[in-house]
Amino acid sequence: SSVPSLEPNAATEGILLGMPSAGPILTPSIMPVLEKGVSLVSDLPFDSTSRLFCLQVMNFRVNSVFKMRPCASGISIQRQKQLWKFDSNGRIRNKARPELCITWAGGRKK
Repeated sequence: SSVPSLEPNAATEGILLGMPSAGPILTPSIMPVLEKGVSLVSDLPFDSTSRLFCLQVMNFRVNSVFKMRPCASGISIQRQKQLWKFDSNGRIRNKARPELCITWAGGRKK
């Protein structure tokens, strides 16, 4: 599948496009963007539109789930739930709430 291109503007600032995925597993490509944070964007279609979909934490709390949601812009709460940074140990942390990071639950259900 092809990756759409974006012209940088206020609505797309901090959004990075994923590389084509390998098979059915979501494998986004990620690159740090200074202090602005990054969005983890899929190249897989989630609906019949050409909208970009970003990884979003659903709530700012421990054990929250992640879903792919249409990429938001501006300074909305939804946008804050879609911005990520990498710490010095390679952990992915939410930019607005850096005390929270993405960890693998080992396939366990809550």
